Order: sequence, then structure tokens, then C-alpha cells
Amino acid sequence: MANKTFFEKIPAENREQFKSDFYNLCFEQGFQGYETVLLNGVNELLEQYGMDFTVSKSTVWTHAKKYEQSLNRVRETGEIAKKIGDAVGDDEANWDAGLQAVFQSLLYEFVMDKEKLEDSNEAVKLAKAIRDIGQVSIQQKRWKQEIKAKLKTKVAEVEDKQRQLGASEEVIAQSKILLGIFDDS
Repeated sequence: MANKTFFEKIPAENREQFKSDFYNLCFEQGFQGYETVLLNGVNELLEQYGMDFTVSKSTVWTHAKKYEQSLNRVRETGEIAKKIGDAVGDDEANWDAGLQAVFQSLLYEFVMDKEKLEDSNEAVKLAKAIRDIGQVSIQQKRWKQEIKAKLKTKVAEVEDKQRQLGASEEVIAQSKILLGIFDDS
């Protein structure tokens, strides 16, 4: 049986809070001082949680580095999403497609990390995430079609009303421009 990580040695009822405290400590220290400040802080945390063991600087470094890399990936993803938003402007279809592409690339990266997939629980989570992305994409397309259909119906009603009131085709076309409707296809 493989050795437990120091997180796994923490009782289950305290584990998530300990992880949160550990991550906060790493963040507050700026991921620096593995040999001193961070190491001492983690060992003090272990003591506060009633643990009768300490950890080495390499253990602290390993877990803190993983957390730091995760934070960096989140920052990078946020920057990519912002660049996508800047590039496509208010075009929601392009925005959503861009974000889905970013998320799909993150999932691909996850799949390539065999260590994570050895845990069948993680593989199940991955399969569900992939399924959910597909469902969101399908639902988004449905909503878009429904909104387009409703909009087309309302535009036709407005055009008919304008014609009944004697508006010219030029006025009707100008109304569409004012409403932001340039293409009714």
C-alpha cells in the first residue's frame, strides 16, 4: 500500500479545513520560505490540529508547489478568457466557444496526467465534466434557436403593425437598425 500523504493523515472531519489553512498559509507566505517560515507554519498547524507528527521541507515544497501551479493555471485561464472576451467583444457565441475551448484544453491536460486518472473517482469526475460540457453546449444552442425564433416572430409582428399604420419599407428597415436587428435569418 502506498504511503499516505500528510493530508490523508489528518482525520477526515478536519481534513478540508486543514487543507484550507495550509493553502492560506502558502498564499500568505507567497510560496516562499519552505525551509523556515512556511515549514514552521505548517508544523504549527499540524500541532494545532492535534497531530503528533511533523513534515519535512520537501513535503511542504511538494504540496505548496502543486497549489502554486494550480493558482497560476487559474490566473492564466482567466487571462486567456479575458483576451477571448476582448477579441470577440460582445459576441456571446464566440465568447462561450472560446471559454469551452479553454476548458476542454484543461480537461485534456488533466487526462494526460496519468497519476490523477489512476484514481477511478477522478476518472468518473472527468467523464461527468465532459458530459456536462456537451450538455451545456447543446442547451446553449437550443436557447439561442428559441430566442431567434421568438425574436423573428416579434419582428414580423412589429413590421406588420408598422405596415398597417402606413410605414414605408425604409422606415421599417430603420426600425430594425434601431433595434439592433441587422439580419433576420
